[in-house]
Amino acid sequence: MADALADIVEAAAGGIPRPAELCRILTIDKKLGWKISKVVQARDPLAAVEHIPGAAGVEIFLTAASRRGASDDLLDRARAAMRRFDRLIEVHAGDRGSFEMMARGIAEESSDQSEFNHRRAAFRGNSYTWGVQARTQLSTNIVYPSKEPGRLDIALVGGLIELRRLRPKVAWVVARLGFVGDSDEPHSDASIENTPVPLLTEFCTEPPSALQTVRSPSGFIEVELAEGPVGDTGAMTFIFCGEPFRNAGRAYRTDDDPVANLNVHVRTPSKVLIHDLLVHASLFDRLHPQANIYSEVHHEVRSSRTRLEKYRLPVGLTVDYLGRGSSVLRTPDVPRYPEMARHVLERVGQDAEEFDAYRLRMQYPIVPTAVTMGFDLPEE
Repeated sequence: MADALADIVEAAAGGIPRPAELCRILTIDKKLGWKISKVVQARDPLAAVEHIPGAAGVEIFLTAASRRGASDDLLDRARAAMRRFDRLIEVHAGDRGSFEMMARGIAEESSDQSEFNHRRAAFRGNSYTWGVQARTQLSTNIVYPSKEPGRLDIALVGGLIELRRLRPKVAWVVARLGFVGDSDEPHSDASIENTPVPLLTEFCTEPPSALQTVRSPSGFIEVELAEGPVGDTGAMTFIFCGEPFRNAGRAYRTDDDPVANLNVHVRTPSKVLIHDLLVHASLFDRLHPQANIYSEVHHEVRSSRTRLEKYRLPVGLTVDYLGRGSSVLRTPDVPRYPEMARHVLERVGQDAEEFDAYRLRMQYPIVPTAVTMGFDLPEE
């Protein structure tokens, strides 16, 4: 299809012009000209599939090219290619939208815009289905030296910013409290059901009484939101921070654990995920964390031992080094974030200005998934 269209463009325009120039030469709509240009210039035919116009659009293009001197043979070749393309869709997918997703999944070139569009559509659909959505999901992992040599303490901060119900009578689990350490078993700072919810009330819009805790079958403590008002007037912000997990992990690599992994579970439809790592500067040289995202539709990711590669999703994620100190955490996605970080670190006896900050920011994170951030541990 791409070759047939490219031959017509060259015949009608005397080469392969830029989209705006192609529109001017053929006197066609800008959107149609942009699509034709994307198809004929694509290095990967599968990546170009989503840009191929429908039959009506192709016919408009062919008519315009005919007026500019494209031969009947070239036009007939393009029409035959379009019929083969439609037949390919019918046989393998049944509809154009499904075929585009199939092509996108096996294309060598990535289309960031296409991936973004699908995630945004999923966010809207999931928001409607589950009846809730949030502006931001926050997950902050604070790593600092333990009193025991060679070990690490970890403090976890997390929450949902501007969580709102989209329909009445929606109950929702807004957080799961716990940490998986060396034993690969969940540890929680809560030992019984209905323990007080560990909220940072200074940074919340709702009191602890709006929530209740229950122990899940997997061993974590789940924080449940009761029913309440719908829409912006009932929007809530909850920030959680329990007691730090002492001796939670090793500071050095072993044969079994050469990498430190920090997971955040994404189950609430959100516009943005902020997954941050704060590391005390005395622990490591500059880190280069790698991020991945794993489906939890059929399998829960607790740690690196329970993470199965077959469930890893082909989504490109990057982790940025922000700098040192609390001021680098500032973002419109999380109000008063530097102040919040200083508050938490003071509680655990640490100086916020001695921490390096790394950030993964993802728009319209996929649910249900586990987003992991891992970094290589040094030799002892």
